[in-house]
Amino acid sequence: DVAYNMQLQTRRQQSHALAFEALKNLFGGEIHRHYGELAYHAEQAALTADACRYLTLAGDAARDEYQNTQALDYYRRALAFLPQTDLNGHYSLHRECEKILTELGRHDDRTREIESLQTLANTMGDSGNLAEVMLLKSRLVSSNGNYEKSAELADQANKLALEAGYYDAASGAYQSLLDAYYQQGMYKEAIEHGEAGITLARKQNAIQDEAFILNRLGLAFLEMKNPSTALAYFEQSLSLFRVEDNLRGIARVLANLGMIAGYQGNYNTALDYCEQSLQLAHEIGSRKGEGLLLGNMGWISGLLGDYQKAREYAERNLLIAREIGDRYYETFSLINLSSHVGALGESTMAVEYAEQGLSLARQSNDRNAEAWALTYLGHGLFESGMADQALKAYRDALTVRDELNQPALATEPSAGLARIALMQGDQASAQVYVDTILAQLEQDSTLEGTDQPLRVYLSCYLVLSATKDQRAEGILNTAYDILNTRANGISDPSARQVFLENVTYNREILAIWEKR
Repeated sequence: DVAYNMQLQTRRQQSHALAFEALKNLFGGEIHRHYGELAYHAEQAALTADACRYLTLAGDAARDEYQNTQALDYYRRALAFLPQTDLNGHYSLHRECEKILTELGRHDDRTREIESLQTLANTMGDSGNLAEVMLLKSRLVSSNGNYEKSAELADQANKLALEAGYYDAASGAYQSLLDAYYQQGMYKEAIEHGEAGITLARKQNAIQDEAFILNRLGLAFLEMKNPSTALAYFEQSLSLFRVEDNLRGIARVLANLGMIAGYQGNYNTALDYCEQSLQLAHEIGSRKGEGLLLGNMGWISGLLGDYQKAREYAERNLLIAREIGDRYYETFSLINLSSHVGALGESTMAVEYAEQGLSLARQSNDRNAEAWALTYLGHGLFESGMADQALKAYRDALTVRDELNQPALATEPSAGLARIALMQGDQASAQVYVDTILAQLEQDSTLEGTDQPLRVYLSCYLVLSATKDQRAEGILNTAYDILNTRANGISDPSARQVFLENVTYNREILAIWEKR
């Protein structure tokens, strides 16, 4: 039986070897369309070198078509045929696997690939590879929310890469440094590293690196609530990505442009950008990108007053964030859920979600997320009738906004504090908070970058009206104009009605205006 089985296996291998040679000759100039078939026959024929070659080529072809799972399978099968002595080959294939696993959001598998790359880099002793692995570790810990460690590793990677003349890794390190610093609210440092990265990318004529850094700089300015500057960076980035036909890059920038449009109250445009980006995310198989878009679409649906749809989007986003182990997206999906369920009248759940988001933000030292979580915690507590606890949450949020030098965003917790002071009969304190907000409104009447500017306007009006301040009428007029402009920008009549009636502060402003 053993001899018979060996003969049968030998015959099968010979048949596959014949098929491999015949097909290779048959396909001729169209061979690139049939790498997978050739790889299969070479594998079955135990043609080690050919199997490794065609499995790698099949992996490359699948990767370029965004067939990520299939590409990963080809690369892993190629590794089995690669001689152990070919360290460069092993490094290259493991690196391709790591890229795909990052796109798929498979955190544990990605960690193992980076460990394999570290072992190979140590054995090879190549400074460029060592710098690249350090950069990959920086990105990995960043996805876990450890931005301080991410910055430390990226800085080491950057120095090592520059010394070795490995400019791809150096450019990537600048991107990671930019990300790590702006997530911690260290915007000056973030911008400095972003600008250094752009200078390097332009010297090397690395167009895609430049595009990625421009996009990240846009995100940094968006975090600083400077949407106009962010928009300029996003538009430059999108132009470069389109020149390079980089679908991943295009998808990311479209998502960010959707955020800008949402902040500006252009909701139809925002949803259009998000839908374009989501389509690309599906096309390229980006699980992380899909989660990001679901979160953005939930946020915009919430602004439109469709809170049930917003909740569904945010819940799906939370599932993906936890599935791929991304702490940043998990944090903001919890904060968004707090906003949505609070608007649906579920104040207890709103508080629970905000507290979970706050805990994650503090673990990650993400000050911006911390301020958002505290603000929505204040909203949830206020609606639950727990004014004293809401007061503390708003005060803590205001402290963080002041530390981050975000005066526009500081108006939201200030408005909450003013509302509580008014409710408790402390009109003097309420007036002080409102005066601070009014000083900011003189510089930026739209409060561009805030989540709920009309909520701020309503709080100001209520305080000014209660204190019989003559500025109340002007605040109401401006609030109504903003509301009317945003409502008129919603093309669907039923969606416009939902926006005016479901959003509490919109409905209250409209009711006050009509009673004048």
